[in-house]
Amino acid sequence: MKSLEDILNKKYHKKIEKLSTYKEKLKEMQSTFKEFGIACVVKDEWSFYRIETIYEGIKNKKAFEETFLRTYVEMHDFWNDLDYQERKHQMNVDIDQMRKELKSFPYEGDDIYIPMFDPRMNRLYTKEIVLLELKQYKRFITKFDDVIIENQYGVLPYIYNFSSCLYVCGEEHFFCIFNPDVNRLYFIENFHCIHTLNFDPARSINANMEELRDIAEAYMRNDESLCAQRIVGSMLVSEYMKKKVSKLIRRQRRK
Repeated sequence: MKSLEDILNKKYHKKIEKLSTYKEKLKEMQSTFKEFGIACVVKDEWSFYRIETIYEGIKNKKAFEETFLRTYVEMHDFWNDLDYQERKHQMNVDIDQMRKELKSFPYEGDDIYIPMFDPRMNRLYTKEIVLLELKQYKRFITKFDDVIIENQYGVLPYIYNFSSCLYVCGEEHFFCIFNPDVNRLYFIENFHCIHTLNFDPARSINANMEELRDIAEAYMRNDESLCAQRIVGSMLVSEYMKKKVSKLIRRQRRK
């Protein structure tokens, strides 16, 4: 017997790689990764979203470095007259102002702006960026592939919009995200996409986060019947599809 996932995906699955927004973003990511000698291998949709979090982190990293270089040039004439704490203070005034505009998320008392870096490396950029003038740290401006750590912060980058998907519900090792461009829910367990639920792409404007959360939570509890009922009560699928889903519910109840 076909499952709810089979029925929805057969009818509504839309190839994301055909979207112009996807193509443009992928091109941008590939160009940026190539600039720093980092592999940008997109095997599937989930890997695209994971790579997005690194890409957004690289953009933040570059914003920090551009502010550092600009401030360093402005202070060049009197730089050598300042001690370390004075340099750090002057630099961080500009850094703190700039980073207000960047994406970030809280983690164990730190603000994380570069999700592929560990907290210590993030603190280098937020608190000690003046160290970039030193040879041992300066190299991170152009070469940092050896300090990249994927999935360092679990679900947090997805909650705080480092991906084009919207966070729906869940915890660190089992969560759900939603792409409104294709009207699709992704269920992520231990950083692998184990299931998807597709809805009518033409009805993505009807996607309501509260309804999506109710649907996703039922599905994550393996309550396919309740999940189906919530889909039938939503505006995410056509009337024809609602009838097919209702039939599925009736068959399951007869078991």
